[in-house]
Amino acid sequence: MFYENDVHIRNMNASDYDNYFILQEEVSITSKLLDYPGMKEYSWNDLMQENRMNFVIETNQNEFCGYCAIKDIREDKPEIEMELLKRYQGRGIGYQALKMMIKIGIDENKSGFVSVVATDNEASHKLMKKLNGVEVGTREGSFASFMEKIREDDDIKEIFFKVASKYDVDIDGFNKNYIVYEFEFEKLIGLL
Repeated sequence: MFYENDVHIRNMNASDYDNYFILQEEVSITSKLLDYPGMKEYSWNDLMQENRMNFVIETNQNEFCGYCAIKDIREDKPEIEMELLKRYQGRGIGYQALKMMIKIGIDENKSGFVSVVATDNEASHKLMKKLNGVEVGTREGSFASFMEKIREDDDIKEIFFKVASKYDVDIDGFNKNYIVYEFEFEKLIGLL
């Protein structure tokens, strides 16, 4: 467990399943699909891949705030991600969690990390700038790999597109633009 002021992160485990999906229903663009049989399990299994480091963000009173992850720990500069329940956004919790993830990255001998932020996510852009993130490019549809997996799996593909149609999910919303930020740990040491 890692502590930073009034927040800590700990390894995510099976007991976090319900809280994770409460979070997804509140903040994810795929939330409408989660009610369809098999989608939660598919999403959970994808999240819990062995090459990822997933953490639960909690207050020191053990209130679930959200989650953060290092997506592929095998990379020298892995991508990180974070989602917070709306009631915990804008309170410095994301900043504290990112500081803890930086310490983990340093402990894992990484040189930095990358973060991909939707162009319309102002709070995350402010956070990236606060951490001196450098814009290194743009990316379309950060769900591209997710969509590719769906297209490769005939069973899931048929279910996904039926559910998307039934619940009027804008699949093009998966392809909005994102800004890619890069961070060098050497330059972040002073923030810790």
